[in-house]
Amino acid sequence: SAAVEAAEDALVQLYETAEAVLHVPKEHLEHGEGRVYEKDHPENGLSFSEIALGYVFPNGNAIKGQIIGRGRYIAHKLTGIDPATGRGKPDLEWTIGAHGVQLLVDPQTGTFKIERAICAMDVGKVVNPDLARGQVVGAMSMGIGYTIYEGFRHNSRGQITNENLRDHKIMRYNEQPVYDVFFLETPQLDGPYGVRGLGEPGITGMPAAISNALSRALDRPINHIPFTPERLVMEETDE
Repeated sequence: SAAVEAAEDALVQLYETAEAVLHVPKEHLEHGEGRVYEKDHPENGLSFSEIALGYVFPNGNAIKGQIIGRGRYIAHKLTGIDPATGRGKPDLEWTIGAHGVQLLVDPQTGTFKIERAICAMDVGKVVNPDLARGQVVGAMSMGIGYTIYEGFRHNSRGQITNENLRDHKIMRYNEQPVYDVFFLETPQLDGPYGVRGLGEPGITGMPAAISNALSRALDRPINHIPFTPERLVMEETDE
């Protein structure tokens, strides 16, 4: 990946600077515990911090410069979608999941409360359970927020009239539901550590889950976000 290539490039530059300062050929250098040092004489070395921005000698002379690792990566074996068959591989991997919500709604006023939000997804491999869950919960919260609150209003000239946080409503902390997150692990064979992306998939399923729950509760299609109480009542009146 690009990150691995960038790290390797940065390490090469660290060795080059250390070689010039220590007068030791690069092939005789080793690194570990934040240092570059001579293999046979580990006491002869430099910390990464001493050479990361270029090395300054006691007399003020400096050599080399700031170390910036660079890496590039392009996905391989991708294809477009065949218009005849609908088949193809336009992306590296696909994170499969499902979302659901449990909510209470008042049909008379259009007000509703999401009590529980559920997400299950196959992320390939969970490397850090706490961070993974936090990422998905944050994404689910974002998906709920723009589904029930975050619509833009425009005037007759097309200007946005709710352009600040006073008028552009977002979900408050005390409005958060209980979040249930479940991970399945089918390793991604061509991905680092078998992982797949798990950030955005937590967002994308929430609008549909809330729409389905409201539609079932009110016995009519609810399709236009944001699902504000005013809109729910107006759509009922229009029908």
